[in-house]
Amino acid sequence: AILIALIALTFIGMAFSYEIEDAREERLISGQSNRYLTEINALIEDRDYLGLSYYCRIKGIRYSKTFEQYSRIFDAAREYEQLMQYMDYIFNEDSYMSNEDTIEYLVQSIERIYSLNNPEEYEIEKYYNDTVYSYIADVTEQTEAVLKGYFNLSDEDMKEFWKLNKARKQVLLEEGLNED
Repeated sequence: AILIALIALTFIGMAFSYEIEDAREERLISGQSNRYLTEINALIEDRDYLGLSYYCRIKGIRYSKTFEQYSRIFDAAREYEQLMQYMDYIFNEDSYMSNEDTIEYLVQSIERIYSLNNPEEYEIEKYYNDTVYSYIADVTEQTEAVLKGYFNLSDEDMKEFWKLNKARKQVLLEEGLNED
């Protein structure tokens, strides 16, 4: 009977371990929130997209309820980091991914960045303000600059790019990459 009770307590403890750990981490983050907030705001102001993404990952704050109002900014920074990683794969001869596969993932990141410019109604009130809109617009503008520079896209191409379906975007980027 004691053995069964201990086994049952073990299963109950395991069932709640994630919630306990999550609450502990959230408490630690909220205790450091002023220090984190100073760094987050500096990275946002400097438009250091990669730095912000790395900082969020290192500090474990990306999904923190303490910084929920920054979640779309964190999303934009993370997607920009992904975009730059895929760019590295494309131009790195030792990459483990083919350019075709990499461009497919690149397009997914680009589309996620662009989708942040068009939030759902329920998101606007909770996550969006002038700072968020401005930051996302800057990430989108920087994304366009990367695409123009590395994939030989013109301003006219970029105007049409956002209207294309995923497959056509991939083809356009593959063609632009092969122009060199």
